Amino acid sequence: MSTRAAAAWDAEYASGRYRGEPPVAFARDIIDAARSRNLRRGPYIGCGNGRNFIPMSEAGLDLVGLDISAQAVAQLRQRRPAAAGLIVGGLGAVAPSARFELGALTADGFTAVLPPRLDSTPHAPPGRGQWSQWEAIWQRRRPA
Repeated sequence: MSTRAAAAWDAEYASGRYRGEPPVAFARDIIDAARSRNLRRGPYIGCGNGRNFIPMSEAGLDLVGLDISAQAVAQLRQRRPAAAGLIVGGLGAVAPSARFELGALTADGFTAVLPPRLDSTPHAPPGRGQWSQWEAIWQRRRPA
């Protein structure tokens, strides 16, 4: 994790980034896609201060929230004190034994659900190279 990137996001969240904003419109698509595949548990990378994480969790998804911004995670904990599984860091901060059936990835407003196939996700990934890295990590962490 880049300390420079974390500091930049901390400053963004401290200045009010996403405060009071509603979830993005396709958060509902993510919930529906997960339900249609009977998937519940997964990481939400870049959970921020909960704008999309909270409605997905309230809809029954069992998400582990990860964000490089300690400020964002602190704001999410303030909004939802009982929220379990909030981690400052990236996927590497999750126990290697953790297994996920669902992947909820967000980067610059992009969110997708895995599996079963990359091309059946509600929204196409921004860059195949970045997505391939995520796909490889998910393959190692999916349930047997």
